[in-house]
Amino acid sequence: MPREIWINEGAGETRAALLKDGVLEDYLAASLLGPRGARLGDIHLGRVVKVSAAIEAAFVEIGAGRPSFLPLREVPGGAPLQEGAALVVAVTREAAGEKGARLSARLAIAPPPGARPPMLLQTGPGVSARAIGAWADEDTVILIDDGRAAAAARAGFPRLRITQCGADLFDAIEEQVAALAAPRVMLPSGGFLTIERTRALTAIDVDSGAFQAAGGRAETARRINREAAAEAGRQIRLRGLGGIIVIDFIQTDETPVLAEMLRDSLGEPAEIAPVPALSLVTLARRHKGVAPATVFDAAARAALRQVERSARAAPGRLLTVRAAPEVTALLAGAAVRAGLDRRGVGQVHYAAEPGRGGDFDVATG
Repeated sequence: MPREIWINEGAGETRAALLKDGVLEDYLAASLLGPRGARLGDIHLGRVVKVSAAIEAAFVEIGAGRPSFLPLREVPGGAPLQEGAALVVAVTREAAGEKGARLSARLAIAPPPGARPPMLLQTGPGVSARAIGAWADEDTVILIDDGRAAAAARAGFPRLRITQCGADLFDAIEEQVAALAAPRVMLPSGGFLTIERTRALTAIDVDSGAFQAAGGRAETARRINREAAAEAGRQIRLRGLGGIIVIDFIQTDETPVLAEMLRDSLGEPAEIAPVPALSLVTLARRHKGVAPATVFDAAARAALRQVERSARAAPGRLLTVRAAPEVTALLAGAAVRAGLDRRGVGQVHYAAEPGRGGDFDVATG
């Protein structure tokens, strides 16, 4: 069965899923809510505001609210930078939390005459184009649930099979997508992974749970560890985990074997190193570049998905979304309303209820 790419162009986000036999193999998503900010692949004319020899980096103002980070190794030829200088840069990782966007100056683009920083020169490819470009070949089936997005994809990739389908496309895999936010991942034998992100690294702990193999402790560890190595690579890829990742396997003497299984399951370049004495495997992987969603952004996107489902179930009925003020503020913009119109959703009322956090409710009036 050929691989399939499913693309959901929702009112508040774009999501792309790579599936094989109905199982999620890769996933990309980006929010369309709130201020646009600096997005992956955007090209800016920036202004250098600080150069730090100590950390071999410069901070560049690109109009994104806070200076962005430019490693000096990402400047062609190691050319010296001076504060106040104009520089063309591309966003290689979006801002997240307290960290500004990450940049590269390895570009062959000249700004237009008279341009003054900060200025957005070119927008980067969206999720749809990145997913199709990275995952598709001539045999891949590509399904897109939005007419405008399908037309754009056909124009950009004229040799591929691209089909427009119904707005309920992602309903069949929503459980798989939602599971990517859960810290626990079950393994076939009954063991599980616990995935925890911290500021410094991501830790993945392997636990056998209640499983006991007939061969005793050694066989239990061997079976669970091998299942964990196969699943950990998939989860790292699906969740877009980057930076330093440490996997704590059950005590074993085959850590190097597990490291190679992890490399195979990840299916892409990464620095992987076993630490046999501790049954650990460390992995260094580049971030995909898209910032993880904040609590309120994630809630707003989830609420819009529920709004679309409710509108399909009860067409023409008034829908009321009750959520935190921070969520309703994201939902009340003109861009969201335009997206809902495009998706065929009628009247929606937003009720701000302080104290809800990331919780929300969608009711049919």
